[in-house]
Amino acid sequence: MPTEIDVEGCLHAIDETSAELELEIRALPADVWTGPTSCPPWRVNDLVGHVVDSGHRFAASIRRGLAGSVDPPTGSDARLSGMAALADGNPATAASALREITDEFASLYAGLDEDGLSAICYHRRGDRPVRWYAAHRLVEVALHSWDLQLSLHRQPVLPEHVAGLVLPTLLESNAPLMYAAGLSEDRGNGERYSLAVDGDPNASWLMTFYPDQLVTRREDAPADVTLIAAAADLVLLVYGRAELPVLTGSGHLHLNGDRALADRLPRLFPKP
Repeated sequence: MPTEIDVEGCLHAIDETSAELELEIRALPADVWTGPTSCPPWRVNDLVGHVVDSGHRFAASIRRGLAGSVDPPTGSDARLSGMAALADGNPATAASALREITDEFASLYAGLDEDGLSAICYHRRGDRPVRWYAAHRLVEVALHSWDLQLSLHRQPVLPEHVAGLVLPTLLESNAPLMYAAGLSEDRGNGERYSLAVDGDPNASWLMTFYPDQLVTRREDAPADVTLIAAAADLVLLVYGRAELPVLTGSGHLHLNGDRALADRLPRLFPKP
């Protein structure tokens, strides 16, 4: 059974993370605002613009889903800020735009019952329920906040409680759909990987890569390769922000099983 998304926990973490990001953006000097990032070819202003723009797109999909439509939002529906428009602006304007969409996004969930949270919304990689968007918005804000910190040559930190909120969605929902869409470098032949959060016996996932599908189950089961790490390190690994050899070499990740199959995982896991 898929892990239930903690919608309230995600919304609280979105607000908390967005507030911290807003402060970071406001403090950016002009020369940094147009400087490079760890996500080329984006500049810092492009990265910030994407975070704001994706929030508007998600909100538009939720509004349409709650109204019973899974049609793609139009530009007017989404009230898109536009990455280009923000990039031509300044940090203060972008920070205010981030606060505006964060508040707007949260307001869409106010008073929703089970039917509302289960309403299906458009997404370009497969339609998803309203509750899924809470987790995925947190992924967007938290991971791109991490990207900004790295781009500013700081030691980025992904909070463990945030990683714990989004890891089930990344493994159980996002990865299988992206794998089916052909977003991995290679296809599997039944290889089994166990990803487990260190110190949490209830947080283990068995991922089986078949030629035509990726099947993820939340269970502690025998696997060809077992990866054990903090939730934050697992999120960074599966979201392409950390490399397996670096995590194992630093002792942040413990690996058991066939090393050759372990080295194959980055080619099998779909890219975000």
